[in-house]
Amino acid sequence: MSNVLKREILTLVRKPGSDLDEVQLSEEFSLSRTPLREVFRELAGEGFVELRENRGTKISDMSHMTLRDFFLAAPMIYSAVM
Repeated sequence: MSNVLKREILTLVRKPGSDLDEVQLSEEFSLSRTPLREVFRELAGEGFVELRENRGTKISDMSHMTLRDFFLAAPMIYSAVM
């Protein structure tokens, strides 16, 4: 599921700055909300989404600085995980 969301975010199927609806995504991927929140935490750690307390999850804005930081950090994250 996280790979699907990553692809949709990177291909702009899901727009930067938009909110992610937990209920809709739970139904779409046939997951309960607890595993879905785990996916959100994973995506937040990679910079794809922002977790907002008491306000849900939002797709990260893709500004010039955000993209630069992402591409600088991505090799370090992937080497640590692999």
